[in-house]
Amino acid sequence: MQWQAFNEYLQQFKVEISWISWTTDHLGKKSEEIWRRVCSEHNISIDVEKAQKERRLIYQNLVREGKLREISGFTPFFTKLKKIFPSTIPIVIASNAHPSGIEASLKAINYSGRIKYYSSEAYPSISSKYDLLQLVAKDLQVSTKSCLIFEDSPHGAAAGKRNGSTVIIINSSNLPRECFNTPLIVDGYTDPNLLSYVQQLSEK
Repeated sequence: MQWQAFNEYLQQFKVEISWISWTTDHLGKKSEEIWRRVCSEHNISIDVEKAQKERRLIYQNLVREGKLREISGFTPFFTKLKKIFPSTIPIVIASNAHPSGIEASLKAINYSGRIKYYSSEAYPSISSKYDLLQLVAKDLQVSTKSCLIFEDSPHGAAAGKRNGSTVIIINSSNLPRECFNTPLIVDGYTDPNLLSYVQQLSEK
């Protein structure tokens, strides 16, 4: 839906981001970085701050229209995840999305207030997912090397690996496996290997 929101805004410039370009080049990156690349590739000039605000409104309208759906199997997996790990181990969201988008998304799938989140957009000094993960670990008073990260983008996976974290890829976008430099790749939350991966990691 983030992809859809970008393309709805870009219609006025007769520009469209292809799905393969979105998933391999843009997914998981900050909006400002996406805008800069799109403008450069398509030779268009926009007011980035204005574009970001308008695109956020498009996304939130799509959410309000009920078009956002929970990825299949997430709730049962999340419930089991909390049983595997002690309550002292925090489970959080670390995202490059804007706080308003995260709030709208969590509310749409009835998770508002149930998961703490960190948005890089709330910290002007944060320029990348790598920096965001550093900030989250510091705030939680843990080492990045002790973190288990679930990712769906090559960009996010690379940031997690660079931080020394263990990364499990939830490949819900069906990207080629070579896009991710990690052996822990599952097709979704219903993949039978996912819980066994997590169980093995928790026992270590």
